[in-house]
This record gives sequence, structure tokens and C-alpha cells, in this order.
Amino acid sequence: MGEAMAWLDPPECVAARDALAAGNPTQAAQRLLASKYPQHREVRRLLAEAGNRLVETARRQYESGHVEAAFEAIQWAGRCMPLEGDALALSHSIAAAHEARRDEQAWVAGQVAKAKHLAQEGHLLSALDVLRACGSHAGAERAQAEVNEQLSRFQRALEACRQCVESNRAEAAYRHWQIARGLMPHSPELAELAGRIARVLARNADAQREHVPVSDRAWRFLLGPWALAVSSAEVCLGTARAEGVHVPLQAPLHGRHAVLLRDRQGWQLAPCRDGHDRPCRVNVAGHLVETLYRLADGDVLELGGPHCQWRFRLPLPGSTTAVLEATFGSQGLAWTPGGRLVSRVVLLDRDLVVRPYGEAHLVVPDLACKELRFRWEAGQLQWLVEGGSVRVEVPGRSLEASDQRVYLPSRLVICPELDEPELLGRTAAGCPPADEMQVDLTDPFLPSKPAQ
Repeated sequence: MGEAMAWLDPPECVAARDALAAGNPTQAAQRLLASKYPQHREVRRLLAEAGNRLVETARRQYESGHVEAAFEAIQWAGRCMPLEGDALALSHSIAAAHEARRDEQAWVAGQVAKAKHLAQEGHLLSALDVLRACGSHAGAERAQAEVNEQLSRFQRALEACRQCVESNRAEAAYRHWQIARGLMPHSPELAELAGRIARVLARNADAQREHVPVSDRAWRFLLGPWALAVSSAEVCLGTARAEGVHVPLQAPLHGRHAVLLRDRQGWQLAPCRDGHDRPCRVNVAGHLVETLYRLADGDVLELGGPHCQWRFRLPLPGSTTAVLEATFGSQGLAWTPGGRLVSRVVLLDRDLVVRPYGEAHLVVPDLACKELRFRWEAGQLQWLVEGGSVRVEVPGRSLEASDQRVYLPSRLVICPELDEPELLGRTAAGCPPADEMQVDLTDPFLPSKPAQ
């Protein structure tokens, strides 16, 4: 009689029976729950059957450790029928396990995000330590594979750099060094390799290269251990891989990142454009700069990010010679092919004044004279000393003291000749005793000799 009357059942009952016969109670539940006749006896009976089967499915999934599948099955079972007794207890157990799994997944997601941030900053080993605590979660394993690949690229670049150093190929070594620094900039191995590259460059340099007077404002020179001096009215900041960069910085920047422009009023800053014709990232005094910006004494320039910060100074009133000083903790120092890392850059206009105390572009407490000055006169860079005598040494010989031109390379040997007021002033300023000193003037970029 029941089979004879089955044709009177709602059509979704037929679909539900087929789904149950095929072992798909979830599909049966979906069809029945959408029925227009939820109170029909056969609909209710089939819902109960589907619900019981879903409870059993949830039990099997839960016991197998498939918490998500068990949670979905028990949710469908609860929609099919009221859960009681063992089914209700199972539902509570699955819900608790599901909540714990969600909490664990949220924690893992937070750890993966933390690890990715560390990797972006170049702290690859710390990132791996964070990810190892996450176990075998898929997201953590993928992130760990990415960090391991980044670490492998760093190690390959490092090894290639070492091989180039050992084969006396300094320029190739520096290219691999730059790649390694971009991947893991905080590695102590980079500093050791930078020193080795510098020694190779020094060996390759012609130590007896003929000295030449500085007569072109495009030339740059290292002023002892104190600063890199640049005389150009247009000074490009960037990296060593780009042409036309006056101050190459050890930082993840665009090749040509920003330009400093000198005029009668002082200095302006302009960001360069990247490969997408967008302004390179430059902040001054906390403000994003996208066009020309007039610099003021004390402005902090942030190039690319917070790891490369320089303070702009106009130390001497009435002088447009400026000084860039790397802020404390800044890692983006100026880098020269000679291997020097420089934290101070002088933007030399007409005069550069060095004194042991008081107002000066550079204050050098142990300066062996009252004042050392560099000045552009008639197309030549000259030196002047007050309160001391000077002997100029160039490769192979000494020059007459009357020749006050700046030669590259050369050495100023300064002997103090200080009067009583100057000695008292130095004592009051806490300066050390004035002893003979040597100031090396060297060309960090080794330009070729200009045509005669």
C-alpha cells in the first residue's frame, strides 16, 4: 500500500531517496529542507533518516581527525532533526574541536604574517624559527618553502661573491654582493665580504697613478675619514648600479632615487621617477615628497624607507655648502668602490670650513690647526690653513707649500702653529692637544686623468 501511495509524495522525496541510496545524505537533506511541504509525513521520515546517516558520517569524520568535515555533517544533521543523547554529545565534542581548530588556524595565520614581515626585512633565519613552531600547517609550510628559497638565493649569491673575490674579479663580486644584501641586508657575512672586495679593489688600483689637480666640479673626493665631498650643483642619490649617481647608498633604492639641486637660495630636493613613471619614495620631515621641495636646516630625508635616513644641515650661516649626516641607526650609508662606508656627505658650494670647535661645516676636535678651508677659486679647488704649516705629499714626492691646489690623490701633513688665545680656546672647548696630523685626499671612484 505504501509503495502504491508513493506517487502522492512530494517530488523532492524521490530525489532524496535516490541521494540516500547513492550514499549522499547531505544532498538528500538539502532537497528535503527546501521542500514546500516540510510537515509531510514522508518528508519528515526521510529527514530523520538523512539526519541519522549524517550523525554517523560526522562520527566517522571526527574519529578520523577530519574536524571540518565532521562539523559540516553534524550541522546538516541538526537541521534535519533534533539532536539528542549520543548525537547531541557528539555535536558538542565536534563544536569544541572546531573552535579549537579555528583558534589554532588564526594563531598560525598570525605567525605566518609575522614570518613574512621578518622575511621582507631580510631576517630570514628569524622567519624560519617562527614558522617551525607552526608545525605542518599548509600555509606555514608554503611560507617556509618561500623563505628557504630566499635563503638559498642569498647563499648562492654569497658563494658567487666569494668565488669572484678569490679570482680577483672585484666588480663581479660587488654585483653578487648587492644581490645578497637585497635578500638579507643584516647578515654579518656581508660586512666581511665588503672588506674583502675593498682589498681587491685596492690591489687592482694603480697606486702610482699620476696625481691631478681637482679642476672639475663633477669630481668627488674623500676628505680623510670625515666625509665624502661633492661639488656638483646637481647631486644624484641612488645606488652604485646606476649611471650618473654622485652618492651611491647602501640601501634598497631605485638606481637613481632623488636629486639635490643647488641654487642661490640653498638646496631643493626632487624625487626621480621609477620604472612605472611614479615618484620614487622620498619623505622629508615626515611628509611624502613628489615634486620639488625646498630643504631647511635640520630636515630629515627618508629615502625608500626608515632604514635610510639622512639629516640635511646648513651649519655655517651665510654659506650654501650643506652637509648630509646619516641619522643614528640608519643602515643606508654611502658606499664607494674602494669599500668605504661613509656617514657624512658634504655638498660643497664655494667653501668648506673645518674647525676644531665653534661654527664650521665640519667640526674635528683633534684638528692640528685653527682652521682648514677648501675653496673653489678660478676653476681650481684650493686648500688654506690657519694656525699651522702644511706639507703636501703626492705619490712619489712632496709639493712646494706654495702650491695650494687640491690634488687627487694627495696627503696634507699639518703641523700646528697655534697662538695663546687659540690654545686657550681649544682647552675651553675640551679639544685634545694639537699634534701633527695627516689628512688624505683620495678619489673613491678613481676617475681617469682628464685630457691635457
